[in-house]
Amino acid sequence: MTEWWEDLFISGAYRMLEEISPEHTARQVDFALDVLGVRAGDRLLDVACGIGRHSIPFAAAGLAVIGLDISPAYLAKAAEAGRAYGAEFVRGDMRHLPVKADTFDAAVSLFTSFGYTADDSDDQRTFCEVGRVLRPGGRFLIDTMHRDALVRRFQERDWTEIREGVLLERRHWDARRGRIEAEWTYLRGQGIEKYPVSIRIYTCSELEAMLARAGLVIHKVWGSVDGEPLTMDSWRMLILAGKTLS
Repeated sequence: MTEWWEDLFISGAYRMLEEISPEHTARQVDFALDVLGVRAGDRLLDVACGIGRHSIPFAAAGLAVIGLDISPAYLAKAAEAGRAYGAEFVRGDMRHLPVKADTFDAAVSLFTSFGYTADDSDDQRTFCEVGRVLRPGGRFLIDTMHRDALVRRFQERDWTEIREGVLLERRHWDARRGRIEAEWTYLRGQGIEKYPVSIRIYTCSELEAMLARAGLVIHKVWGSVDGEPLTMDSWRMLILAGKTLS
């Protein structure tokens, strides 16, 4: 059975990545480079890299970058833009990384790149895979939505202007499952496209337990790429975890 994210992401229909300003991307990359403690030549895995929005600046900074995504449409754009910087892009499922163990010095999962499948065990499998491919002492940076803030200020309806029109969102919060169940409606020119959306939103403590099962220990958390502390009002949650040495 086809899952909702296959229609939206594998097809490349979700193009909000192109709406994010280069300035914001630069702030994210600078923050990641700082907290990961990587140096030129270190190997970095960008999990669910999309169009290479972060992979390419990481490569431009001198890192040996592999960007992994399941969408051929995104990877084609990433490969074209990243060719000059030596970034490598691979198609694959983050639940089954096509990479040998102890390969990378660092990994990133940015812009809420997990929680899309129906079963939490898939996210656990992803974290275990990241733990497997990191070298001992390697670091993993996660940037995702923060459940505490989202629940406090949940909006059932919203809209966003995009380059080609408008994105309308109608949402329902499933408190038992910790999921946003939504319908996204794209109004592009004379066309209307509708997509169901279901995203698992985690608390920090839930992610800490999952990371621990993957052999990853949290070093620090933040509420923004500006280094602000994580509070109940933080929309974003950034987690820096490390693979244990033993």
